[in-house]
Amino acid sequence: MNGLHLIALLVSSLGVSKATTNDLVEKLSLQCPTIEATSIGTVGRIFRTWDDDGNKNVDFDEFNEGLDEYGCNLDKIDIEAMYKTVDKDGSGQINFDELMQILRPMSEARRDIVRETFRELDKTGDGVLTLEDVRGVYDVVKQHPEYRHGEWTGAMIFDIFLGTLEVDGNVDGRVTEDEFLNYYARVSASVDRDSYVFLMIKNSWNL
Repeated sequence: MNGLHLIALLVSSLGVSKATTNDLVEKLSLQCPTIEATSIGTVGRIFRTWDDDGNKNVDFDEFNEGLDEYGCNLDKIDIEAMYKTVDKDGSGQINFDELMQILRPMSEARRDIVRETFRELDKTGDGVLTLEDVRGVYDVVKQHPEYRHGEWTGAMIFDIFLGTLEVDGNVDGRVTEDEFLNYYARVSASVDRDSYVFLMIKNSWNL
């Protein structure tokens, strides 16, 4: 994959017309000749060069300066649109996971295995995962230090665990299929091989 894709993939995710997107991608192909391949390692190195203050986040000024260093002489409105697209949580800071999710979206094969896993776990068939669905399936309790020390109950640990799955959603102890997909989209973005993603998901849930 040509290094141009690091920016072109951001552009393709914008909520603009296809014609506008194609025009901007064409502009990028002329103006961004020096960006290298979008492997995880390369994106990581690029992200670290953008992160001037070393806080593991990239603000708009750092993003703008980073593109400029790669010779991307783009209009400010285009850069602002790309930045807002990557900054999914609207925090005003881009973290590495957010960047990877845009550059490496889940393949349909991975989405299919996540959906299949969700439906296997959804014992009641009501479209949400709750404590009752995952108890005894995902072993997060016995090895948890607070449980072993008698400080937390198993139910408390499962509530916290379910909350981690409710990415960009309503943290209410009820994990929807979309929230489940969003969680694994973040995990998937940093894994190269489909086979490893499939194995990881199946082993995690003892399926």
